[in-house]
Amino acid sequence: MNTKTINIVILVAGIILLAAGLNELGTFGSRLGRALGAGMSNSTLFLLVAGAACTAYSIFKISRK
Repeated sequence: MNTKTINIVILVAGIILLAAGLNELGTFGSRLGRALGAGMSNSTLFLLVAGAACTAYSIFKISRK
């Protein structure tokens, strides 16, 4: 497996993590918690940060070559 293929797989995984984080951010429990001042849950924050990091890393590595 070459590095470009691996970076594309990381990009797809990052997009999936971002989509899952945004989906969890829009759930009723999450919106209720934020409205009551509790903020984001740890799992939502993890999904968004991990997805953004994977996506940014892979875009950087793909565009660099």
